[in-house]
Amino acid sequence: MTATRSRRFAGKRMPALAGVAAAILAMGALSACSSEEEEAQEAAEEVLDDLEEELGETAGAGEAEGGDEPAADEEIFAAGETAVFDNGIEYTVSAAEPYTPTEWAFGHTEGNEPQKVSITVTNNSAEAYDTTFIVTTARVGADGVEAEGIIDDPVGMGYNGSLPPGETATADFAFDIPAGEPSFSLTVEELLEWGATWDITL
Repeated sequence: MTATRSRRFAGKRMPALAGVAAAILAMGALSACSSEEEEAQEAAEEVLDDLEEELGETAGAGEAEGGDEPAADEEIFAAGETAVFDNGIEYTVSAAEPYTPTEWAFGHTEGNEPQKVSITVTNNSAEAYDTTFIVTTARVGADGVEAEGIIDDPVGMGYNGSLPPGETATADFAFDIPAGEPSFSLTVEELLEWGATWDITL
């Protein structure tokens, strides 16, 4: 089954930037050697601090301008369905499956039950598509509490650069879902631009 939706995510900048900041911090921790760990961690935290400052400035600007644009009716997709945007880009999210993090993984808390999905991006536009700013956010429960994304190379590392017209790329992402949750929602978006949400039943 293929579903279609076209909607601009004008109000998604703050959570998207936060997701990017967290990924930078995680990759800094993963890449550090034991003798350089503290220095690498400090550098990653500086990047995170800079992005958090930008988030605050963005929030203030949004309030001054009257807040986010009204959202169109939001269609929620199911696992396996495809969101097609009018710029020619398509996102497809697979069903979830249990994931066991390695000892080097970042973002897992003992007692939670990590779940992994594959996200496929297809470029049906006439131009190369930059996958650098694709951001994923998982939320659980009625309150929409954000679940930690797991960084565990190659899981959670995203895509690699530019996707030529007519080509497809797939990457795996894992999320630290609290035990007993029957489902989670997963938003996949291009930073500052397009996005869609899937309801993933476990």
